[in-house]
Amino acid sequence: MALDYVWEKLYTAVNILATGQGTIQERLGSAYADSLIRLRTDINEIPDEIRSDFEALDKALTREEAKGDEGTIVATVRSMESDEAVRHAETILHMFDRVAKMDPQNEYHDRAARTSL
Repeated sequence: MALDYVWEKLYTAVNILATGQGTIQERLGSAYADSLIRLRTDINEIPDEIRSDFEALDKALTREEAKGDEGTIVATVRSMESDEAVRHAETILHMFDRVAKMDPQNEYHDRAARTSL
C-alpha cells in the first residue's frame, strides 16, 4: 500500500471541500469524483484503520441510479440533504486525520502536498 498516495487523495478531497465552489453537496461530489474514487479497496490500497469508513462513504455516494447524462455520484448528491453531506464531509476529514497520523515523521506530506496542488 502506498500510504503517500492515499494521503494525497484525501488531502485533495479535503482541499476541494474547504475551497471548492458550490454547495456542500456539490463540493462533496467533486471531492469524491475528482479524488477519492481513484482509491481502490480491492487491491488493499485503503489502510485498515479507515477501510470501513471509506467503504461506507463509497456506498453512500453511489447509491442513486444515474439519470440521463449524469452519473451516480451527481444523482446521489443532488438528492442529499445538507446535514447528510456535512456528515460525509466530516468522515473525509476524519479519514485524512487518521492517515496523516500514520506518518508522524512527516516523510511524505511535503512531497504529496506539492504534487496535489
